[in-house]
Amino acid sequence: MPTLDQERLLWGHVGVRRFAYNKMKSLSEKYYKHFGKTLSVVNMGKMITRMKNRDKYKWLKEYNADVPKEAIRDFDKARQKSFADFGNAYHTKFKSKYDLYQGFALDHRKCKVKKKTICITKVGYVKTSRQLPRKRRLSNPRVVFDGLHWYISVGVETAEIEQMLSDDVIGVDVGIKDLCVASNGFVVTNINKTPKVKKLINEKKKYQQQMSKRFVKGQEQSNNYNKAKQKHLKVSRKLNNIRDNHIHQTTNTLVKAKPSKIVVEDLSVQFMLKNKKLSKAVSYQKINFFFNCLAYKCKLNKIEYIKAPRFYASSKICNCCGYKYNSKDCCKQWGLHIRSWECVKCKASHNRDMNAAINLSKLVV
Repeated sequence: MPTLDQERLLWGHVGVRRFAYNKMKSLSEKYYKHFGKTLSVVNMGKMITRMKNRDKYKWLKEYNADVPKEAIRDFDKARQKSFADFGNAYHTKFKSKYDLYQGFALDHRKCKVKKKTICITKVGYVKTSRQLPRKRRLSNPRVVFDGLHWYISVGVETAEIEQMLSDDVIGVDVGIKDLCVASNGFVVTNINKTPKVKKLINEKKKYQQQMSKRFVKGQEQSNNYNKAKQKHLKVSRKLNNIRDNHIHQTTNTLVKAKPSKIVVEDLSVQFMLKNKKLSKAVSYQKINFFFNCLAYKCKLNKIEYIKAPRFYASSKICNCCGYKYNSKDCCKQWGLHIRSWECVKCKASHNRDMNAAINLSKLVV
């Protein structure tokens, strides 16, 4: 909860971070074209320091010196990820002042925490709605503006807790009809089908339509447009919080069962999003976020997290006799419309999702 003066300084730091990130990105690309090498983080840091002595960039001295340094590190991480994924650094994007989420990183060694306040260099002590951990080492502190409020996120080191795990193996099938179906009988429905979430989705659409009608290109937007935008942001944040909370509760329940292993499908979510009929349902379900949450919680609890092979036909294989569904034998073409099927060989009837979960649990046994 910053004051008006503190908020002005926070926006200034956001601009410094964006300037340093974009400047180093453009310089790094020019350097690579001329010399065939990438600029190191140390050299980029020296460049920023020299820039402060020029009259053109003296304004940088008014702000926290750690912000541009952390921006350089962020760019280096993005550059490394681009090289790992695509073999070049051209898939990094410039930061824009029109991005919804704006923020900057701080040096954790200079963040002092007091009673419901945190000291940010060049900004001062800013009030927080919650008490941050005191006398604890903080890591990766970041200040973020989500369009409505300012947030600060920090990492805190905690002692490892020894877990007594069972020998069970849980297979987890993730889908659109249900969020997930586990081989131990745990089934979680799709929260986007509940009346509460459907109502919020309709409200979001209504505010989007209002914004679209009131938007005037090349001009400062009206008060009515800004009101609709604020309402849209509030509804969007509420929807995200509901979905995230639902996923966190689900993954917590799976981990608290204390199995030795959890096996999941290796789904290509990007490929699924290309399907026009399923893309909206897939994006609402937040499947990637589900996998990420489950992965880090398994790591914390020392549970082995396993991904099945990409093309393993978990839904098509009978978990009783191993027969694989054949369209000629069953007289039906396989598709998402088939929710249950009967094995031709052993006559066992299967629920598509539960059968997949059981097959996943048997994959490593």
